[in-house]
Amino acid sequence: MAYTSEDIQDAIVTYTTADDNISYRDVGSMFGVPKSNLFEKTRKYVSRVSVVPVVSKAGRRPIMNLEDKEAIAQWVWKMADAGFPVTNKELLDSIQHSLNRSKKITGFTNNRPTAQWIPKFKKRHNLSLRIPETMDAAKALITPDYLKKWSDHVENYLKLVVVLMDRNLEAIFTDPSRWFNSDESFVLISPGKEKVLAPTGTKDVYLVHKSSAKSGVSVLATMSASGWILPPFIIYPYERFQRWMEKKNMPPGIESFCTKKGWMTVDAFCFWLLNQFLPELKGKQVEFPVVLFIDGHRSHINIRISDICFENDIVLICFPPNTTHILQPCDVALFKPLKEQWRSKNH
Repeated sequence: MAYTSEDIQDAIVTYTTADDNISYRDVGSMFGVPKSNLFEKTRKYVSRVSVVPVVSKAGRRPIMNLEDKEAIAQWVWKMADAGFPVTNKELLDSIQHSLNRSKKITGFTNNRPTAQWIPKFKKRHNLSLRIPETMDAAKALITPDYLKKWSDHVENYLKLVVVLMDRNLEAIFTDPSRWFNSDESFVLISPGKEKVLAPTGTKDVYLVHKSSAKSGVSVLATMSASGWILPPFIIYPYERFQRWMEKKNMPPGIESFCTKKGWMTVDAFCFWLLNQFLPELKGKQVEFPVVLFIDGHRSHINIRISDICFENDIVLICFPPNTTHILQPCDVALFKPLKEQWRSKNH
């Protein structure tokens, strides 16, 4: 039977921390370790009353302990409940960040698991990788029943989270100043086709622009259900911060960040949460916890973001796929008319 040192380590920890009714055979079958091998290693390195197994000096150090694995599995489940399904890459990124942050030494190179490690992790924690359904405009039929089910799910999820926070549920549901929506959109500096004069009958007319790929910025807008609009967060397509981007050159309250392509990233979203969203809310004396609705962009899915939100009483909720044009206030009430006006002024 093939098993790894990690399997043995996990089996020893499980056996020594479980109640007295569990047997070597039961634990061995859970981790694919023969009963005789588990008995010998447990007897040799750990007494039955110990809760911390001692690893042989000749053996490999443990890959990742059970407590860390359970915490990651719980995070994956929580993200799914909030509408943020986690990909394999996001799982590995989050594990690496979590281990680096805790400064734990593991058997992973650079504290990052390999792709071969994922199947066992998913099997032990009842997780599966699914391919999400792709719906085009013709098939994306969003019915009232679908939206009602999503709304009920969100309500139940919030009730659970708020109970765990030990907060007043009724106060949250009746206070619009604690409900927020954020959405980012890429705004082109040259958004439309400029009309030019040409001889009648000419089919192809070209106008060379001096602008490059850096002719647009991403803007993150945030508003509350009470009508308060936060200053925008701007993401520039530069690898380094430019002098003209300094705060003194901007209207009050605006924050900015640079990414290679000018798109939202995990680093940018974390920066926004800590340096703009939270300070703005605290400055307005908004009561916590707050609920923040966002879309399912991959830049929003990382345990770093979850940690920031958990530590600061922010509950993240994801809109269901293909519904932001209906449900997302920033998209419906802000970006759509803004872009229409922007194009009309630049044609």
